[in-house]
Amino acid sequence: MNPRAATAFEVPGLAEPVEILVDQWGVPHLYADSQDDLFLAQGVNAARDRLFQLDLWRRGGLGLLSEVFGERYVEHRTGTAPSPYPATAATSGTASSTRTRCPPNATRNGAGSPPPTR
Repeated sequence: MNPRAATAFEVPGLAEPVEILVDQWGVPHLYADSQDDLFLAQGVNAARDRLFQLDLWRRGGLGLLSEVFGERYVEHRTGTAPSPYPATAATSGTASSTRTRCPPNATRNGAGSPPPTR
């Protein structure tokens, strides 16, 4: 059993409780009463699971990997700034249907929220 499955957190911004069950393969399954809560919880869960990865992607996109990995990565700045990510994120929801479109900024707000407290 995954020890995280039995952990409860207070997450600012949720209207109702959200249940996150982690299966035997480590895949989270989220259950919520509203899309807003679902996507906010998804952002919090993604940040909790993948904070290091998200930070590396951010630093890579901004040409800042050398801050973590040292001078060897200064050359990786070439061609990475300015980052295309803000423009991509701003338009990514326009191609999906209104039924499946993430509520604006909900996942990003969840990933950028303070760490949940027990």
